[in-house]
Amino acid sequence: MDSLTSSAFNAIIYDTQNIVYRTQAPGYFPKVVENNDAIIRVFLRKDKFFSSDRIKPRALKFYENARKLLAYGFNAPVISQFASCQAMQAHLIKYKKIPGEDLRTILAVEPNVKIIKSIIHFIAMLHEKGVFFRSIHLGNLIWHHNEIHLIDITDVQFKSRPLHIYERYRNLKHIFDNKEDQAFWQHFTLTRFLEIYTESMQSSQFLRKIFFHRLLKKNKGTTP
Repeated sequence: MDSLTSSAFNAIIYDTQNIVYRTQAPGYFPKVVENNDAIIRVFLRKDKFFSSDRIKPRALKFYENARKLLAYGFNAPVISQFASCQAMQAHLIKYKKIPGEDLRTILAVEPNVKIIKSIIHFIAMLHEKGVFFRSIHLGNLIWHHNEIHLIDITDVQFKSRPLHIYERYRNLKHIFDNKEDQAFWQHFTLTRFLEIYTESMQSSQFLRKIFFHRLLKKNKGTTP
């Protein structure tokens, strides 16, 4: 990790063509910026005394998660710079821009069944490899060259085994309960989702059927 002065930190941030997202504080530097071929994310240290950010900064989590996901064979940000500025209590991560569009935008135009199946198989593969991606939703999955790319990867947990049923349930419930995606998944239906999901499970047909019915039972009366 590079250690930067305030002037060097600001020079990297403002040497851009487009500010994607600013912090709400007036006059403060942006949180996400981009240039022709790179994205820069700025992570400010949280002021809360009991924040986990004091133990392990979110920028470090992002950096480590990117490396692990790539090692697992998933498409994730390829980081070219990881730096901190003690004076500003901030970190930055620079990575290669991922071309393509987010899947929420793509599916809003045309709910392509082939793409939907790819999403569900992708989620199942994450779970099979022990990856619990808490903040997963259609808006932070990028579709490029018929492949899915992960972008917002700060909140990811890695297990040394496939996720248990209750872990899968928690993760899938988060996907179904996302307000911006609820209507889409309600229209697609949970039953169709699980039929495709269980196809990717590396278990016997008997165990897949048990998982399918247990998850349906857990979601009875809930969305979608």
